[in-house]
Amino acid sequence: MTNTLLCSVVLPAFNAQKYLLKAIESILNQTYQNIELIIINDGSTDETKKIIDTFKDNTKVKIINNKKNMGLIYSLNYALNQTNGHFIARMDADDISLPTRIEQQINYLTKHSDIDLCGCSIKTFGATDKILYAPKSWQHSAVKTFFSTPVFHPTILFKKNLLKEGFTYNPDFKSAEDYDLWERLIITNKIKFANLQTPLYLYREHEDSVSFTQNTLQKKHTDNIRLRQYKRLLPSATDKDLFLKFMHLHNNLKYNCQLLNNFADLVQDLCIANHQKLIYPEPLFNNTLQYKIYLHHLNAIKIIKLKALINYLKQNDNMIIKLKRFIKLTFYLLKPDK
Repeated sequence: MTNTLLCSVVLPAFNAQKYLLKAIESILNQTYQNIELIIINDGSTDETKKIIDTFKDNTKVKIINNKKNMGLIYSLNYALNQTNGHFIARMDADDISLPTRIEQQINYLTKHSDIDLCGCSIKTFGATDKILYAPKSWQHSAVKTFFSTPVFHPTILFKKNLLKEGFTYNPDFKSAEDYDLWERLIITNKIKFANLQTPLYLYREHEDSVSFTQNTLQKKHTDNIRLRQYKRLLPSATDKDLFLKFMHLHNNLKYNCQLLNNFADLVQDLCIANHQKLIYPEPLFNNTLQYKIYLHHLNAIKIIKLKALINYLKQNDNMIIKLKRFIKLTFYLLKPDK
């Protein structure tokens, strides 16, 4: 495509000397060449500034030096206000954007005028080697927001007019500032996200990444964002512990018949409330919640064994619904792996 519209790429860096050079080069070597790369040196004490300064004569590069370490959220918010592009993209200092990333994302937003923000799937490297997919459509992205982040943060590329719609990171949600922002934007029902399924971003997993170093804080804020959505649907609800148990699938959960019944009631209440308030797209929201119920049943089979689940099914209330659910689960379990 013709590189007519400027794209500003925001790249914050703090003590990033180990991987920064490759990250910068991956942006400057994009097939889409009308790029403004804004690099924020967030008070680094290693060789980060020295590496950044080697690009000071590059007309595509704008350098910002924080006098001291201000943190990611401050650096992102400040840099966003320095952008000149029609589009704005993110980039992390330890990752790599594949050469056609910017071009493909701008192409998508240009062809889909109703979409405001475009992410993409990622390929991890370093500690792991796998492809992680983000929800494709805006409907799936909106529903995914109820459970977790609908887009991989460093892959985003969006139209600058989002800055007028409240696109600002909240310092109260450190380590989950992206999830907080996506939820606030999507809940307006005016902003639509989508993700390219092609992995155009190489995400480096290592012991210094946020997912490793700030995992506990991230989980705390993530649960608070989930609870915020729960209370928006059911403002009079009081059992937040039940909701959080429903949202988390783990082997430490003590399953019993009553808990599974409570999950079913919770899903019913959420579906009814959403039908009345029209916050999340139907019927996708309902189907996703039902699928979560299925996952809990599968987890229960693993943990409390099949006998306990059969006892649950034998209870008189909602027997037909439970049998249908059990039949569907049985076919799922018997289906051969591909």
